Amino acid sequence: MSISTPLQTAPRIPISIHRELILLGSGLVFGLAIAPPLVWVIGSRALGHYAGGGIGSFLGAFYRGLGAGTFGYWMIVLGPYLVALVARALIGLNSRRTVPL
Repeated sequence: MSISTPLQTAPRIPISIHRELILLGSGLVFGLAIAPPLVWVIGSRALGHYAGGGIGSFLGAFYRGLGAGTFGYWMIVLGPYLVALVARALIGLNSRRTVPL
């Protein structure tokens, strides 16, 4: 007779939640790492040089703004996830609609 107890398996996360967490993580990584330099490049091309200096100054101001809770900076970070969320909702609404012939 064995004294050891069987190992319990970790609770399984439903696939839909797992997929949503991957989408959220991907959106946050894009919003934190890729979107700010893109904003700087597009802004400097369209509007001219950034008044605070180069890209380093812009990124410093951007991340300080995030730390301060500035709405605009948070929209840049959350934007990719929110766009994906809205697109999926619109696709879901469109696929549920029946078109009479």
